[in-house]
Amino acid sequence: MIKEAIRWADLVHLEDPFPVCWSAAKIAKQMRKPITGTFHLYPENLTASVPILDHGSTNSAFMRLFRDTTFNYCSYFQCPTTKVEQRLKKYNFKSKLIVISNGISDYYLQNNQRTISTDPFTILSIC
Repeated sequence: MIKEAIRWADLVHLEDPFPVCWSAAKIAKQMRKPITGTFHLYPENLTASVPILDHGSTNSAFMRLFRDTTFNYCSYFQCPTTKVEQRLKKYNFKSKLIVISNGISDYYLQNNQRTISTDPFTILSIC
């Protein structure tokens, strides 16, 4: 089913670092589809409720796992804040990190962007 969805998509957007997105990232790369992503989940969101796991080394291991299994497949990666961007830079993400927070900055509203295509396109978001 994932393969069929990616086949018709013009772009694949990954939302989280879990197995469905791992698969989608690999398939999209094989099909040469552009891949973007958004950061929503700190490892601490998973480990905080399990004291034996809530340690810096465990959280760093999770972040590397997220990076390597999902997010490094993305050409561009959306960070909701500059704080998130700074943290992800420490983990050497291959993706270009872009901060877009609660709206669109003036930069994206000015006439410094590529020409706008009138061709229809499809974006697939796998959640």
